[in-house]
Amino acid sequence: VILKVSQRVDVKNLINEVALDAKKAGLVADRAYRHQLGFIKIMLGGLSDGQTLRLHYWDQDICNVQEDIHSHRESFISEVLSGCFEESIYALKNGDKFRKFIYSADQNGECCEATFDGLYNVELTSQEKLRSGDLYARSKESLHRVSKVEKGTVTLSIWDGNSSTATVLKDINGCVESCNLVSPVSAFEVFKIISKIKDEFFKYDFS
Repeated sequence: VILKVSQRVDVKNLINEVALDAKKAGLVADRAYRHQLGFIKIMLGGLSDGQTLRLHYWDQDICNVQEDIHSHRESFISEVLSGCFEESIYALKNGDKFRKFIYSADQNGECCEATFDGLYNVELTSQEKLRSGDLYARSKESLHRVSKVEKGTVTLSIWDGNSSTATVLKDINGCVESCNLVSPVSAFEVFKIISKIKDEFFKYDFS
């Protein structure tokens, strides 16, 4: 039986600590930002086994935003706490529809620089709608894209900490940008979000 992210004691304790301590919420806010795709990304901190806990919160109506097909720098397991979205999984194929870029973080982990890595096509291998209560895991090699996100969707994820590079596929005429974190989130906003998450999804004993 796979334990859900929200059922892990160390996850519950970490969320409880941040929700009850404005100072800790301020430290978390220093690393929080609004992602270029619209959701708020909150790095909650480290867990007992060296992994890290993240929260993604879609507080805006961005259902029609089209993500690039991409992988991640770390493998992760994620639980949908509320809301829903559609996820598509892809495999690389020979072709010239997409420009492939390799993204790597700078020394502070706050900026990803893109390096061109050739032309490719993709094949859709699976597609599913993920809803509240669903648990899913993706390796850092997996190529995917999230779409049709319902406003108010919240995911809680554990990342393995073994960072590498990420792949991003850009349309042949698409704009190539580095992933600069240019939209910070205030400590008050982070404190409010974490408190809301605790009250809605972690109402019971944290011991």
